[in-house]
Amino acid sequence: MNPYHQIEVLQDVYLEDSFVRSIVYDRNAIVFQLDLVLLECHAQYSAPKPSEEYCYRLADLRFERLARVVWNKIYMKASIDADNEIDFGNIDSFQSHQGAFFLSGDWGELEVQCSDLELIIHPL
Repeated sequence: MNPYHQIEVLQDVYLEDSFVRSIVYDRNAIVFQLDLVLLECHAQYSAPKPSEEYCYRLADLRFERLARVVWNKIYMKASIDADNEIDFGNIDSFQSHQGAFFLSGDWGELEVQCSDLELIIHPL
């Protein structure tokens, strides 16, 4: 198993303290919308807001052209955060192995094989 930071599109981010805002799944893609933590070495990093520990940016983590999807557990019990936004917790674990991705967090556990993995950081 390889940790997520060895995947090119996920270098220089920190998923364990990023927040899952929504998960959208259809037959073509799975999209995690995140308040994503950018590390200082990320090209789009900026100083954190005074009330925050990290540089957070809204981002979409997209698994596209799906070949196999297995939801081992689905919890999807949201809480409301301090900014009055929906929060499904973090991505506590994200590993890859032989073309498959294994993710887990408060929202559940997911195994997905896909042709494309993309991280889209929304403009400020």
